[in-house]
Amino acid sequence: MNQEVHRFVAGELQPGVSGSGAGLLEGKLRLLKDVKVTLETSLGECEVSLSRLGELKAGEVLTLDRMPGDPVDLRLNGVVVARGRLVVTGDYLGVRIDDVAELTP
Repeated sequence: MNQEVHRFVAGELQPGVSGSGAGLLEGKLRLLKDVKVTLETSLGECEVSLSRLGELKAGEVLTLDRMPGDPVDLRLNGVVVARGRLVVTGDYLGVRIDDVAELTP
């Protein structure tokens, strides 16, 4: 069974520009539209000394440098494919998409 493989590269993101309002995969890569992928984002960072790190106990809370509304990048295999803002959706955190990268087949 021979299957044709197409490579795509995410284009540069321009602040406030998300193409013509088209979805990330609209009109492209139709054969892959039902394939599940995992997007990842970083929720924030904090700085601690090594001595503080060594003293951490279960139940302690470290405060991160991000809040709801702060910008985040969405990555697929380490490549930024979209940008958005952290939001609270019920008991969960989410990302409201602001910009998407154009995919070039």
